[in-house]
Amino acid sequence: MMMSLWDNYKDFSADFLTRHHGYVLLNMLHRIKSFLLHPLNCNCKGDCACEEIREKIVLSLNIDHYNKAQKRQEVPEKLYAMKLLLNIPDDSYFKLHYAHSYPIWLIKEKFQEESTRKNFKIVERLIWGLLRLGKTYELSMLNEPRASINEAIALILGGMPLKTTAKKLEKEEYLCGEKGYSAQLNTYKPVCHFIAAFRFMEENSPSFSLAEPEQIQKFLSLSHWFRKKLLILQTPNVKEKSLFSEDTLLSLPSWVNSDDVHIIIDPLEDKLLKANAYFS
Repeated sequence: MMMSLWDNYKDFSADFLTRHHGYVLLNMLHRIKSFLLHPLNCNCKGDCACEEIREKIVLSLNIDHYNKAQKRQEVPEKLYAMKLLLNIPDDSYFKLHYAHSYPIWLIKEKFQEESTRKNFKIVERLIWGLLRLGKTYELSMLNEPRASINEAIALILGGMPLKTTAKKLEKEEYLCGEKGYSAQLNTYKPVCHFIAAFRFMEENSPSFSLAEPEQIQKFLSLSHWFRKKLLILQTPNVKEKSLFSEDTLLSLPSWVNSDDVHIIIDPLEDKLLKANAYFS
């Protein structure tokens, strides 16, 4: 199901949104964080409270940002715009719902848990395996960006370093077995492009942070790039069928693009030679 990660701001003027675009970006970032902490493909049985929890996470993150702005005595115009664009409720709301709020410390703790359990690393490694396979078969005589999850996992478990960076490729640490890669992809599939973008920034930006609008914009552009590359991957043995569909990967608003993103995806040389030999 196609889902939106941003609020509908049609009631605001273009000038207002342009002047306060940073708050629109921030609201999107907080929405994405909620999906990373409580993925759409949850394992809930029966009544699922994940959507309600995601809404609470977004609200808590937005309120925390607003409270900090108040504390540093931000100008009234910005506080007013922030309250509107971040959907900050009136004080009466907090009196009624204080006991049901989602604490900021718990959000930070859960992100730390994800880092310790290496779930994001697992997803990122599999994404790079798929992208490099796609580039390999696209450059081969097959001339098609073909990739399969099983083949990508086999490459990973075979010790193939899959990231394409300027630095020397080294043998990567063992993260999990075949079932682990499949399970994590199934869980995080709708947001896997956001995970890949997050990890890319984390590893390639010395002062990595998503605190400023420019950094959030870069993160969204990278997410757009990964999504675009994943959507062109074709499954083997099924003609003209994509490995990921438009409905599988959460979309981004139309004003987000990846025109300025230039990441080289290197083919797997040994695999390229074998593919050419097979298809010749």
